[in-house]
Amino acid sequence: MTTKNRPLRLLGASMAVAFAGSSLFGSAALAQDDDSAQVVQRVEEGENCTPETYAGTGVPIIEDLTQATIGFAQSEKEANPFRIAETQSIKDAAAELGITNLITTSADSDLNKEISDIKGMVDQGADALIISPLLSEGLDEALEYARDQQVPIFTIDRFLTNAVFCDTYIGWVGSDFYDHCRKAAEAI
Repeated sequence: MTTKNRPLRLLGASMAVAFAGSSLFGSAALAQDDDSAQVVQRVEEGENCTPETYAGTGVPIIEDLTQATIGFAQSEKEANPFRIAETQSIKDAAAELGITNLITTSADSDLNKEISDIKGMVDQGADALIISPLLSEGLDEALEYARDQQVPIFTIDRFLTNAVFCDTYIGWVGSDFYDHCRKAAEAI
């Protein structure tokens, strides 16, 4: 494993383990810095989202990942080197964890296709989904569809600003770009 791909591999592995029910997710809260219009997500201590509490009714815990069907919805065109590495890291982590039923899709930067891809993976029997949203808004129809079918969604990269934590998504992993820029500016 190269150092360059290690964070993405760890991300993929941590998501798969989380779907297995061995991890809890911290509650999500939005924060807005007074000096910026940038909205970032902060994870706070306290309430957690678990398979038992997700969507108010809970979802089945995936006991055996080797028997599970996991879906990964990539949002952007696979010409982007980051997206290529992100998709490959999900595939590699799935293989390392023995997940043989991995469904992957690419929306090619088309929001309507991403909605269709997410709903399609649910219809194909996905037990859980990992999505890399194209936009921070606009996936409500797909999120609600998955929730209503008891398929938890874990988001990566972009935070869903209109979605409700532990109702339409079970967890999120991403970067606080405002904080990264602030630190870079301070270093200059």
